[in-house]
Amino acid sequence: TVLCNDGVSECPNGMTCCETADGKWGCCPMPKQAVCCDDKEHCCAEGTTCDTKNMKCISTSTKEQLPMWAKFPARRRADWERQKGQ
Repeated sequence: TVLCNDGVSECPNGMTCCETADGKWGCCPMPKQAVCCDDKEHCCAEGTTCDTKNMKCISTSTKEQLPMWAKFPARRRADWERQKGQ
């Protein structure tokens, strides 16, 4: 685990501790060198900076804009796939 700066909170290995808006700690699901954003709600990958106004992470080398969080819908199995296991 990764011990956060308060000495009592921890995050799973490979994640980064970031302070939350209420003064507690949260875990950023990115490698240990992630960037904690000033809004204390988001984080960005190593080698990027936070653009909280536009909700983007900006690469410091390529200036590429990346989303802070990306979601995608779950795939629903087709009827024939569900029946296949019966």
